[in-house]
Amino acid sequence: MSTIMGKTIFYKTLLFTVALFATALFATANMCPKTAKAAEEWITDKSVTVTQDGCDFLTYLSEDGKESWIYQVKINKDGLKKLSFPEKIKGAPVTRIGFGEELYEEDSDWYYTIFHNTLEPWHNCYDTDVKAKDITSIEFPSTLTRIETGSFCGFNKIKKVVIPNGVKELTPYSFAACSKLKEVKLPAKLTSLNVKAFDKSRKISKFTISSKSKNFKTKKGLLLSKNSKKLIWAAPAIKKIVIPNGVKKLEDNALFATKATKVVIPKSVREIGSCALTGKDIEKIELKKGNKVYKMDGGSIYNKSDKSLAAILVKKGRAKISSKVKVLGEGISVMGAYYIDWVDIPKSVNTVIEDWMFFSDYEVSGTKIYFHGKKPPKIVSEVSGQIFTALPIFNKVYVPKGAKKTYIRWADDRDGLKWSYLFTF
Repeated sequence: MSTIMGKTIFYKTLLFTVALFATALFATANMCPKTAKAAEEWITDKSVTVTQDGCDFLTYLSEDGKESWIYQVKINKDGLKKLSFPEKIKGAPVTRIGFGEELYEEDSDWYYTIFHNTLEPWHNCYDTDVKAKDITSIEFPSTLTRIETGSFCGFNKIKKVVIPNGVKELTPYSFAACSKLKEVKLPAKLTSLNVKAFDKSRKISKFTISSKSKNFKTKKGLLLSKNSKKLIWAAPAIKKIVIPNGVKKLEDNALFATKATKVVIPKSVREIGSCALTGKDIEKIELKKGNKVYKMDGGSIYNKSDKSLAAILVKKGRAKISSKVKVLGEGISVMGAYYIDWVDIPKSVNTVIEDWMFFSDYEVSGTKIYFHGKKPPKIVSEVSGQIFTALPIFNKVYVPKGAKKTYIRWADDRDGLKWSYLFTF
C-alpha cells in the first residue's frame, strides 16, 4: 500500500507513466532468461504434443531426454472436469509445468496461464480462465518439481489442491484468483513460498504440510518455520489470527490477503517484517504485555528502541499516529483499510525514510495528510532529489499556520516541485 502522490496533472501523468514503465521492467527482468544454462537444458525449438484425457499437452524435452516440461495445455473436450497431467512424455518424467521465463519475449510485461491466457496483476487483470470453467480438480504428475508463475490462475471451480511433494518453490500467482479454493496441501520439499502464489484466493482456510518437511510446519491455518520461530503466511479466510507464543519474526507480507478481523501478537515477537501485518479487514490488534521490542499506543505499534512505526490501525478512515513515534520508515503495515482518508503525523516525527508513505492512491488522490509539527521531518534517502520518495505528493497536505513557507522549501529542496495542494490549519 506504499504509494507516491503528486500535485499537478502533468506530474501525475509523468509519475504514473514512469511507474508503469518501471513495473514493466521489473516484470520483464523476472521473466526473461537469466542465464544461458536454462536455454541449454531444454530443446525449446522443438515441441512435442501428447493427447490424453481430452487435452493436448504441448511439451519440451530436456537435452539429455531424462525430463519433460509441459508448457501449455489445449482442451479439446467440452465440459472437462478433471485436468489430469501425464506422468511421462516419451518416457521422460514430467518435472515442470507452465510457461517458463525463457519463453517470454524481451519486452513482455505479463504472464501466461497454462492455457496461454494473459495475466497482468499490476494492472489488476486476473482474467478468469474460461477454458477452466468446468475444471473441479487437478491431478499433477508425482515427478513434478516446478510450477511456473501464474500457471493456474483463474481456476474458479477447484476447491482443493494437492501439490506434489517434489515441488520446492511456490511462485507468484501460481494459484491466484481461484475463488472457491479452500484447502491446499503443501509439498514436503517446499523451501520457499511467495505469498502472492495465492493472491485473490481468499477462501483458503486450511492448508497442511507433511511432518517430514524440513522447513515448515502448519498450525491452525498458519504456516510457520520448522522451529516455530517465524510466521511465514496465514490462510486468508481465518477470521482471528493468534500468533503462537515463541514466534520471533513476522515475515514480509505474512498476512497478505487476510480476511482476519482480529490479530493477537505474542510477547516473543522481535521483528515485524515489511507490511507483515497489513490487512484491510483488521479491526482489532492486540500486542501481549512483556514484549521487549515493540509497544502499542492507541492504534500504533512502534519499536521501543528507535521509535519507528511498524504498524498503524486505521479507524473510520483515519490513521492517527502516536505521539511516541519519531520515525516513519519503509514497509509500515496498514491495518483496517485499503485507502486512508486522513493521516495525522504528530510533531514528534522527526525523520522519514525513503519510501515511507502508506496511504491513498494516485487514482484517488483524496488522502488528507496533517503534519502537526512546525518543522518538517528530516528526509533520509539513498538518492538525493528522488521524486518517488519522501514527499506526500498527490495528497492534500495540511501544515500548521505560519509553517507553510517552511514546508514549501522542504519540498523544493527535495525535488523542485511547488505544491498546489498545501493548506494550513
